Amino acid sequence: MKTNLLTIALVALILAGPTFAEDRFEDNKVKNLITGIKSENTGLKKSSIYNAGYYKIVEAEDALIEELKNDNPEDVKVLIALSLYKIGTEKCMNVIKNYAVDGKDTKVNRVCAAICTELLNQNPVTVGTK
Repeated sequence: MKTNLLTIALVALILAGPTFAEDRFEDNKVKNLITGIKSENTGLKKSSIYNAGYYKIVEAEDALIEELKNDNPEDVKVLIALSLYKIGTEKCMNVIKNYAVDGKDTKVNRVCAAICTELLNQNPVTVGTK
């Protein structure tokens, strides 16, 4: 009886093993993406920012927002704004709306304003309210 119980427990552990490993792997991918977003290497930074938006990685929104506030070139900030738009959380949309009004970079302000206009055209009832 002990052998059967031990065998069942071992089989259950083996079958559950990949799930734990996959979760760890997913966590590492997100951590690496965030590290790339914060990188000094411009190519890596842009690629990571683009992928965060393309794959809608919500866990990266704080890093993107932080980088939008940092001293980055305008083209990087435009890419960040577009990625925040693609992620699409309420927090991301609020940052875009605020940057459209209070941002330091004219080009980025215009992009954020265009995103806000697009959002208003898509859903005029909920976007303009707080």
